[in-house]
Amino acid sequence: MSDFYPILLIALLSLGFMFILQSLTITRQRTKSLSRALDGDNKSQNILTKIRLFLLSLISMSNEDVRDKFIAAGFYEAKFAPYYFPFKYISALLLLLLLWYFGSELLFLNKIMYSMFILIFFIIVPDAYLEFRKKALSAKISRQLPYLIDLLSVCVQTGLTIEASIFYLTKEMIDFDKDMAFMLKKVSDRSQISGINKALSDLMVRVPTNEMRNFVFSLTQSIKYGTSIQHALDTLAKDIREVQILELEEKVGKLSAKMSIPLILFIMFPIVILITAPGVMRMMGNV
Repeated sequence: MSDFYPILLIALLSLGFMFILQSLTITRQRTKSLSRALDGDNKSQNILTKIRLFLLSLISMSNEDVRDKFIAAGFYEAKFAPYYFPFKYISALLLLLLLWYFGSELLFLNKIMYSMFILIFFIIVPDAYLEFRKKALSAKISRQLPYLIDLLSVCVQTGLTIEASIFYLTKEMIDFDKDMAFMLKKVSDRSQISGINKALSDLMVRVPTNEMRNFVFSLTQSIKYGTSIQHALDTLAKDIREVQILELEEKVGKLSAKMSIPLILFIMFPIVILITAPGVMRMMGNV
């Protein structure tokens, strides 16, 4: 029971350090935002303020970058995103302390190996999982993009503008696809502030796929030169479907070559062994 109290003390100190670090980070970001808004680039800061800001910049983390990473991965309620990095590093630190404190019977090399596994799991795996979800979400949106284009074409045919069509589909798509609805909401909100061209450019950055690039390029060219948006949307949806069918046919064509490897390893080799094994055994028995 006496060994439990040092571990509890380390855990409490780590949690306290995490909340202090987060408070300092939020305070620094608010101070920088206020100073930029009121004074611009303030050149008259004293040396102590510069040192304090420099030290805080070494331990602070960008909450906006983490929040954008969570949103890109499909976690739209990103209120816990600011605690992502502190929780990840402090959890790894706690497990390392537990390993080296209670693992006295383990060999030194085993401790090193387990420590490397803990560091890799808590530092690399969460970011890799978020990146995997980001790519999967981009691929999902690209696959469903032709259906969205068809809906936009119908809305434009009824007399709505592109901005009004996107705003209308934002509310209608919530019950069907929350990812597509969130994407349309971001485009609609951005277009009301910076215009439809800037909103489409930001959409292409968030979903960097060939289908999305073609969609943004077609809309931008139609808006710029005043050509028929409905005709451009219909043609684009047809082209994207044809490309997706070609990619599917290519994957099916590669499937036979991929299946040949397990076919040779697990079927042909055992059959050869079953056929030749009796003769080999007879020859060995005669010898």
